Amino acid sequence: MGELQVKIRGGDAVIQNLIRETEQNSRSICELDGGPATGLFVCAPNWFRYLCKNCSELHGYMTIEDYLDEKYSATPVHGQIQQSV
Repeated sequence: MGELQVKIRGGDAVIQNLIRETEQNSRSICELDGGPATGLFVCAPNWFRYLCKNCSELHGYMTIEDYLDEKYSATPVHGQIQQSV
């Protein structure tokens, strides 16, 4: 979901806590320019990035909220639910 993930074998509680903290902090850094991230953006289906507003606008990425609203807005069609694309 657009964040750094670190997988290791072993490591004591201190190392595990440092890894968890670093993973959480990765959500606040723009993946493209290293500035402060403003949120999670959709770059392609099932591909997400934390970006700053400038980078998201420059590349035309949609916020995760807009993506989910669009993906799950349902319209009844002959008794069935159709997902908008």
